[in-house]
Formats: sequence, structure tokens, C-alpha cells
Amino acid sequence: MSVFDYFIPTERSRILPLSRIQPREAVDPVRLERALEKMALAKSGILPKRRPIQVSCNPSGNYRVIDGNTTYYALVQLGEDAGVVEVVGE
Repeated sequence: MSVFDYFIPTERSRILPLSRIQPREAVDPVRLERALEKMALAKSGILPKRRPIQVSCNPSGNYRVIDGNTTYYALVQLGEDAGVVEVVGE
């Protein structure tokens, strides 16, 4: 399985280990369930794939979610070890 099963690759997108990404806030269980359903449908081609998670780089070299917090948690729930991101401000 590839993280590109869920995401639309862009010119600026890249794959980052989830261990280097810090979520913006705690997960909302209702939104997480909806994201998991949409990601399954995107993987099967029924719905469009998702945009990359938007992140910013921290001084430590890790990344913080700007947009896509629930998508981050969905990847964790799915057992993925990486996600497709776009680094904002690069």
C-alpha cells in the first residue's frame, strides 16, 4: 500500500514520516471516522484523492500540521508510517 493511494501528488509534495509530524490539536472522533471513510473511498477510486497535508517546519527539524490534522490522525489509525505533505513557506 502506498500513501499515494490517498493523496494527489503535487509539484511541492513530498513524503514525510509521521513520526516527524506534530498534530495541531487533539483528534475529533466524529471527523476522524468521516476522514477514514473518505480515504477508503478515495483509495478505491470512488471519491477524489485528498490534497497533501499542509505543514510548517519547526526549528527542531520536525513539522507541525497547519491544515490536515484529521487526515494525519487517519493515517495513524490506518497504520501508515508516512504521509504526503506540502511544506508551507519553503
